[in-house]
Amino acid sequence: MAKKNPKATNEIAGSLEEKYPHLAEWVMTHGWIEVGQLEGISAFAMALDESGDVWRGKKNYKTLDEAFQALEEGIAKWMREEWGRSE
Repeated sequence: MAKKNPKATNEIAGSLEEKYPHLAEWVMTHGWIEVGQLEGISAFAMALDESGDVWRGKKNYKTLDEAFQALEEGIAKWMREEWGRSE
């Protein structure tokens, strides 16, 4: 089994946190996300907390990056509205 390069792992994590700062904050401090197709669920991407879903995206996205960008925007809006952020 090949050993993982810790530096490469940190670079990947850092790039995601830089590209999606609200998403990173959400999953590190408040809730979780679900991404993917699930029968009976009308959204491909969702942000949830203990009370349920706080944001639901569209059923389909052209790319996974587009879905993550939608999550970022949806979570940022939720944070502004619920936490009074002025970003």
